[in-house]
Amino acid sequence: MKKLTKTVAVPLAAVLLTAVSVSASAASSSFQNSCRNIKLHSNDTEAWISAECQRHNGQYNPTTLPLRGLVNNDGRIQSQAGAQTSYQKSCSNRRISWNSESVRIRAVCLTRNGSEREAAIELTNIENRDGALIRVNR
Repeated sequence: MKKLTKTVAVPLAAVLLTAVSVSASAASSSFQNSCRNIKLHSNDTEAWISAECQRHNGQYNPTTLPLRGLVNNDGRIQSQAGAQTSYQKSCSNRRISWNSESVRIRAVCLTRNGSEREAAIELTNIENRDGALIRVNR
């Protein structure tokens, strides 16, 4: 019973802000712990992150990584394999946030009925490999 009480006690805002991309092989990203100047970019057809990531020799290297398959599904940012990234067409105030444990894209996205919803998705399986951002399969 305690477990159910703890689950019910989670604030609704926390639930709405935690739209996480889930898969059996998803692992939290770690690049944010060895990269600086992390930024989110987008245009009409794509989105990507850029950063300066530390190499084994201590120098920082500018690097980018495309973000593929991010879509707005009724006000929620979701990852769809094989889909073109399109969330940026119907989501405003797009930003990237991170801490030592995770990296998230956050935005205000339109729902099917035209209202706005705060949305977020965790970026998973991204690492810094000797100064280059890479997506790893786990």
